[in-house]
Amino acid sequence: MTRWLDKVSAAIMVSLGGCAWAQLLPSTVAISPAVQAPRAAQEQRGDRTPASRRASRPLQRGDAPRLPNLRTFDPEDVHVVGSRAAGDLRLKFGTTIWNAGAGPLETRGAEDSETGTLEVYQFFRTVGGGVTRGPRVGTFNYSHRHGHLHLAAFARYELWSLDEAGQPRERVAINNKVGFCLMDIRPVDTSLPNAARASLYAGCRADVQGISVGYGDEYVAQLYEQDLDVSGLRDGTYALVTTANPEAALTESDYTDNTASVRLRLEGDAVDVRAVTSFMGPAAARASAGSSRSPGLQAARTAGGVL
Repeated sequence: MTRWLDKVSAAIMVSLGGCAWAQLLPSTVAISPAVQAPRAAQEQRGDRTPASRRASRPLQRGDAPRLPNLRTFDPEDVHVVGSRAAGDLRLKFGTTIWNAGAGPLETRGAEDSETGTLEVYQFFRTVGGGVTRGPRVGTFNYSHRHGHLHLAAFARYELWSLDEAGQPRERVAINNKVGFCLMDIRPVDTSLPNAARASLYAGCRADVQGISVGYGDEYVAQLYEQDLDVSGLRDGTYALVTTANPEAALTESDYTDNTASVRLRLEGDAVDVRAVTSFMGPAAARASAGSSRSPGLQAARTAGGVL
């Protein structure tokens, strides 16, 4: 298990240019074309006064920010749809990314007057009870398939081939920049210090999105982009790897627990779910999460069959 984690982490480090996690600076995320037609819908989703331009006091001596810490559940509900013959065999899975840190993950959008893009900044709660603005972390992009705004490049999904010893050999499929609408969907561990007493972030708004301490954002397997194309792969054993904040654009207290994975076997047009074996995810988080959800938020989010 340790050797596997080391190898996958090393591969991720190489893809990020070899920088140490703690030393990574906020990355430059590719900006999608300006949101145009959906602008009216965006205006209905949130306050048109850009939250990132509202007053936030500078940090005082000793007034440190409470940082979030994103963790990823092992992929859930792993199955396949389509067929090799039709060239559309896809591996489907659910993803939950939750916040185990000392403060909420909060992002706020501000429209760039020249380009029309919604530039996103990270905001932090401080030990002294204040709020302060952090760096630019990307953009809110309108997803036509999902029908709302996503924070671009929030997650990455990969499939790795394994050698005879079960160690990673080669990355054979990737969904590199998966956008999320950040919400409190799933209570995970509300016993944590500073955990929210109830879900705080709801709605895919232009002004603010986030994940509270102790809560997770969940994307179920049936949704668009919750998959990888495996049409051209041979039968065999693979590792499905999911990573939160893959470019380290968001500031966290710990980047070493952002990745989780399961081992599975593809056979024809099926995945052997009996062979799915967790060997990297945060077991303690899964145990505390159980099967709980925030049904009201989940229902609101999936209204119309999109997310």
